[in-house]
Amino acid sequence: MYRLLILLFLFHVSTAKSQRIFSATGILGSFLDMKATAPDGGSSSLFPGGIFKPSISLGFETNQWKRLSITAVVSNFSSGGKGTNQTYLGFSEILFNNTSLGLIGNYYIVNKKTQFYIGLGPRLDYIRSERDVYKELNGDSYYHQSLSVLKVGITGSIGVNFQIDNLILGIKSNYYYRSALLNKDFNTGTNFSGLSNPYKNITIRDCIFDLQFVIGYRFGKKDKESK
Repeated sequence: MYRLLILLFLFHVSTAKSQRIFSATGILGSFLDMKATAPDGGSSSLFPGGIFKPSISLGFETNQWKRLSITAVVSNFSSGGKGTNQTYLGFSEILFNNTSLGLIGNYYIVNKKTQFYIGLGPRLDYIRSERDVYKELNGDSYYHQSLSVLKVGITGSIGVNFQIDNLILGIKSNYYYRSALLNKDFNTGTNFSGLSNPYKNITIRDCIFDLQFVIGYRFGKKDKESK
């Protein structure tokens, strides 16, 4: 369902006199802050090692107005972290699949054949873990649980474009901010079978950024250069 909504949104944007269409591919770095708090209050940091994965984006950019424009972009990437000399639920790496839909307001600091810009805007992420994230006691058995969640975030961008007629080549970097993916409290009491949850709380936060190479095409006439 969410894929259909994304396609409908992009179709609407593409018919709204979009000036540019582009694709961007690159490398994404992800660092995970996953903390498990034991019933006695002790905590451990899980998967603190960074991972680097490919990222891909497709988008449209509107006509400029006084150095300002709006970009609608769909992105797909993997985030997560690696364990260091440890395993958790039997594995040493945890990955999350991310599909993101965002709007970014751009400001062109330099607006000639070479363009330098910064951007900021809201983003909606659909995040799904590739494996189980935690185990929880239910009755007399432990069940492994995965993560599937929608999160609102903010994207900050900085980049440079080189215009060659209607062809656009560029490099940009994005920082993806969002709230905690998970902040779950557990019942630490002992049940009738003498079993209890191994954690009091699990919290998952992440720090994500990427570096992408951009190729795009400009429709219509070239923007007037700003001094």
